[in-house]
Amino acid sequence: MFNKLRASIGGGIRRQLFLALASFTLFLCASYTGVAVLVAYVTEDAVLESILKHEASAAQTLYEKTGVWRQPNASYMQLIPAFNQLPEELKATVHAANQRLALKAEVFTNRTSHYHVMRLTADQAGAYLIAEVSQFL
Repeated sequence: MFNKLRASIGGGIRRQLFLALASFTLFLCASYTGVAVLVAYVTEDAVLESILKHEASAAQTLYEKTGVWRQPNASYMQLIPAFNQLPEELKATVHAANQRLALKAEVFTNRTSHYHVMRLTADQAGAYLIAEVSQFL
């Protein structure tokens, strides 16, 4: 009888210890995954922002020299020469960014479209560089 009681208690402690360790392992895995996803989003945003700044700088330099806006080399980017030519789904968010005197805006139009928009001129009615970046997410 004593052996049965000891085996029963030992099995319960082992089970509890196993459950505690398994729970802790799952918590660590979930935490690590959350941090990895957060780092990926931050890195993606920083890389896209850097690419957009580089392309904007090249377009502005060429415009200062020639007076002509050139379309970007990247297929996911487009130069829009005036605010009123922006796609309708971008205008409200870009206008709100302009009211805050921000040169950049990030627009989520629906579940499949994600845009980064950068104003290229001091004039809010001027040129904009837009990048549809949902393919990078």
